[in-house]
Amino acid sequence: MKKLRGVIPPAVTTFNSDETINEELFRDHLRFLLQSNIGGISIGGSTGEGHALSASELKQLLQIGKEEIKDRVPLVAGIIRDSTKDALEYAKGAEEAGADYLMITPIHYFGPNDEAHFAFFKTISDSVNLPIIIYNVVPTSVITPDCMKRLSTIDNVVGIKQSGGDIHALNKMILTLPEDQTVWSAVDELLYPTYALGAAGCIAALPTVLPELCVEQWEACERGDFERAKEIHFQMAPVWYAMDKKNMPARTKECLNQRGFNVGIPRSPLHPLDDESKKEITQALIKAKVISAEVII
Repeated sequence: MKKLRGVIPPAVTTFNSDETINEELFRDHLRFLLQSNIGGISIGGSTGEGHALSASELKQLLQIGKEEIKDRVPLVAGIIRDSTKDALEYAKGAEEAGADYLMITPIHYFGPNDEAHFAFFKTISDSVNLPIIIYNVVPTSVITPDCMKRLSTIDNVVGIKQSGGDIHALNKMILTLPEDQTVWSAVDELLYPTYALGAAGCIAALPTVLPELCVEQWEACERGDFERAKEIHFQMAPVWYAMDKKNMPARTKECLNQRGFNVGIPRSPLHPLDDESKKEITQALIKAKVISAEVII
């Protein structure tokens, strides 16, 4: 198993105007991410609008990802489904496509108890021979540190991507989970503090837009240069605040588009941003010094 550590950006999914996948733009996007010293790439996560992808589309994107990555870094398959049956279909397709890890959310629609969480992830683990990262992002299906401790006994579960802005849960998981479990940060607003606490890197949306800065920040933390890491933290913060709102996939794509990378439109019912939101993103990118003040939408 390839070690997954450092900055792991989730790729956006590049759609044409008719909402079909634009393979050429997707390859360009992956090549942009691979220019930085990233630790892996995630395909089909929240940032990649994985909730809106069919099983065959996810498999197609993963196959493209495998071709572009060429085993340079691990490939993580995001799975966001609302039934065990569907999650299994997507997981098996991801395994066939060559994914190195599965990153799986709990179900969204109902609030399962800990027994249901355990049954869901164990069924997938028993059916697919890939390491599983639990993606703790669903407000109605929160994986508590105590629940995660039990889930860590499942054979293929190797750790958790802690999201939802809950740095307290991340801290407790780092303190209490077995040594063979890894905690990745998805607390985009506070990546720097989560590294200081011991997160093994991040799988988060901000690195999709600012991979260079996020990698520089991670490497600064790794060498103990926390002052530089803090400087980058405050530099990137305005961009995150502009992204972290409703219609976030569209906001992420708008950030990339304004940086000069065409990544297409979001898939409906998500929609492109209005002019006011675009200006907000422009101002954030200028403040973060990643685009010029002369940029005009």
